[in-house]
Amino acid sequence: MNPEEYKEWQDKVAADIRELANPINLAELEAKGVFSTEGDWYRIHEFGDLPEAAKSKIAELSQDDKGIKVKFIDTSKLAGIAEKLEQHGL
Repeated sequence: MNPEEYKEWQDKVAADIRELANPINLAELEAKGVFSTEGDWYRIHEFGDLPEAAKSKIAELSQDDKGIKVKFIDTSKLAGIAEKLEQHGL
């Protein structure tokens, strides 16, 4: 990988981390009826209604006789990484 390709790769990774660090407004999605809370899982009522930004933050997915339920990544950890990348000019 030449230096130019490496810089492009760095920029892409940094952009991806910044995007993943954006928190999901879980309360808003629940109020809209996209999912309901079941313990530490979120029961998805209609997967197509889940925004792409939220789909990209799924950490775990399970399916049972009631349908699909998911857990989302902890965006706060990624926010710290994104902040450090920004401090380094990425």
